[in-house]
Amino acid sequence: MDARGYAATKMGMMSEMVSKLAGKVIVVAGAGGIGAGIAGHLADEGATIVVGDVRLDAAAEVVEGIVGRGGTAVATMLDGADEASAKEAIALAVSRFGGLDGIHINFAFLENARPSGMTTDVLGQNLDDFDEAMRVNARGYLLCTRQAIPALLERGGGAIVYTATNSIYNGAADLLGYAMSKAPILPLMRHVATRYGPEGIRSNAISPGLIAHPRLETVLSDAELTGYANAAPIKRLGRPKNIGAVSALLMSDDGDFITGQVIAVDGGGFMRP
Repeated sequence: MDARGYAATKMGMMSEMVSKLAGKVIVVAGAGGIGAGIAGHLADEGATIVVGDVRLDAAAEVVEGIVGRGGTAVATMLDGADEASAKEAIALAVSRFGGLDGIHINFAFLENARPSGMTTDVLGQNLDDFDEAMRVNARGYLLCTRQAIPALLERGGGAIVYTATNSIYNGAADLLGYAMSKAPILPLMRHVATRYGPEGIRSNAISPGLIAHPRLETVLSDAELTGYANAAPIKRLGRPKNIGAVSALLMSDDGDFITGQVIAVDGGGFMRP
């Protein structure tokens, strides 16, 4: 094979790798810092994306970036904790693009994201915030799941990916309501994997460590970010693209034998059996 033939072959292989999600229609629920990275990475892998967020402007900004790079995406207002809203987002994917192959449920209510300086240990837990965390993070994930499953079954199967958190495992002194509200995602994920695996639906969760993005960087100081980075064996913080890359694997045919799993993406910050 001459140099030109080798170059053409290499370019073809690269194109095939980039397009591992070609033909797949995926809903990304939640367009915040991590959600934007997930949606962008899945689109760059060839998927058609429906980006939903309670802030339509945030979803539209993500879509603008995807379309600007030559991808296909549409934005929609999605309140993941409202079943009618979740139903509309799934219906949009089906009506606009012909079906649904996957959904990554990523939104969250996070108490400490609010600038109130509230204490979130068990004695200082604000119960209104606790109830909201349970409504959004636990109930909302269930609602989106049960709206997505019929569309996935209609397609002959597909994948659901959930964003969990290492706060479920690490006994953090704060973020109690957040950790408790995210814990139910894991039995939900395993239920879907067991119940619907025979019908072609795979279900997994990604458990991130601290993922750096512009919104987070306005909340934490440089010293705090450095401290978190040094706590991980890899000695740096993760980026949204790291979550997107694992989501792409789980959504793709390369991940077709992975289901019922929790995958930590945290630079080795928390190691469990």
